[in-house]
Amino acid sequence: MRTLFVLFAISVNLFSPPYYNVKALTGLSCPTSSHQAPCYEYGQADVIFIGTAVEVTKIDWDEPSPVYWNPHKKVIARLKIEEAFKGIEGEEVILEMVDCPYYFNEGERYLVYSNRNPGGELSQDNSSPTRPVSEAREDIEYIRGLKDTKPAGKIYGAVIRNSNSFKPWTLIRDGKNKPEVPLPGIKIVIENSQQKFETITSDKGLFEFDNIPAGNYRVRTTVSGSFGLNGTQEIKVSGYGCFHAAISVIPKGQVSGRILNAEGLPLGDVRVYIFTAEGVTEEVIENLNKQLLEPGDFNSLDTDKDGRYKIQTLPKGNYIIAVSLIKDRRKSKVGSKQYPRTFYPGVPNFSRATVISLDEGEVKQNLDIQIPSETTP
Repeated sequence: MRTLFVLFAISVNLFSPPYYNVKALTGLSCPTSSHQAPCYEYGQADVIFIGTAVEVTKIDWDEPSPVYWNPHKKVIARLKIEEAFKGIEGEEVILEMVDCPYYFNEGERYLVYSNRNPGGELSQDNSSPTRPVSEAREDIEYIRGLKDTKPAGKIYGAVIRNSNSFKPWTLIRDGKNKPEVPLPGIKIVIENSQQKFETITSDKGLFEFDNIPAGNYRVRTTVSGSFGLNGTQEIKVSGYGCFHAAISVIPKGQVSGRILNAEGLPLGDVRVYIFTAEGVTEEVIENLNKQLLEPGDFNSLDTDKDGRYKIQTLPKGNYIIAVSLIKDRRKSKVGSKQYPRTFYPGVPNFSRATVISLDEGEVKQNLDIQIPSETTP
C-alpha cells in the first residue's frame, strides 16, 4: 500500500509557545470557499481526486485556542484514493491541516482539489473547492469527460478601465470610488516562442481563446499612451481547464510638487489631499471639517522627508489640492504640529483655490504649496 503523507502550509509555529494578541486578531477569520465553473477549478488545481475519509483526528490546543476561528491545533485526515484525476498517485493521502482546516467527516466521499507549494507539498484550507461527492456532480462529469478530448485549455478574461473618481467618499452616491468601464474593440495577443493567438474584446470588454495547447504564454495588448496596464502579464496553461486573465487599463495622469513652510523650507510627513472640483463647495468642506472625519474620506498621501508629493493614476479632470483639509487625528498628541488648511497655490479658502485641469495622461509638476504658518494643538 502506498501512502502519500502531505504536510499542509503552516502559518503558526507549533514549536514555540503560542503568544498571540487575541484582541488584535478578532477582525480576522478563515477564508470561505466560492465555487467557480468546473473548468476554472480544474485549471487552478495541481491535484484532484475522489477519496473517502477513513480517519479524521482533531488535536486540541494545550490551552484555549489563541485564535477564535481555529479551535483545533491540528486536524489530520487520512483519505483512501478512489479515483485520481490529476497530479497524484498512490492509494492513500494523509493530510495535516493546521490553519483553517477543511473538516472531513469519516466515511464520507469527497472530490478533493489541492495545490502544491514551492516545496512540492500540498496546501489547502477551507477556501478550497473541495466538497462532498454528493455536491460535486457537475465537476465530476466535467472532469471525467476530459479523457475523451484533446488536452487544451481556455484563456478568458476582460479588459476594464479602472480609475479612481477622486470624489470625496461622502459625495459618491453609488459607493464606488473606482468605477470600472469595459473596453470593447481592444486587441489581445497571447503568445510564446511556438504559438501566437489574437482576438478582439467584445462590446462588454470580454475575450476568450479556446483550444490553447499547454504552455506558458505572455498576454499583451495595446492601448493609448495616455494609459497604463495592470493585471495579468503571463499565464500558464496546464492542459485542460480554464485560465483567467484580468487586465486593467489605468490612466497615467500625474501631479507633483512640494509642501513648503513660510520660510520656503520643505515640510515632510504632511498630509496632502486631492479631489475633483465638481460637486465640492465651501459648505461641503466646512461640514466635513466640523465632523472631524478621518483623513481617508479624501484621497491623500504624506510628503516625503524633502516635502515632495506625487499623485498618480489621475484621469482627465479638474482637481483641487489641499493641505490640512481635515484635522489629522494622527497628529493630535501634545507637541505635534498642525498646519492651517491651505489650498493650492497657497490660499486659505476653497473659493480662492486654483483648479488644476488635466488632459488624459497629462503630467504636471512643480505644483508647490507654501503654508503661511503652523500651529500646535
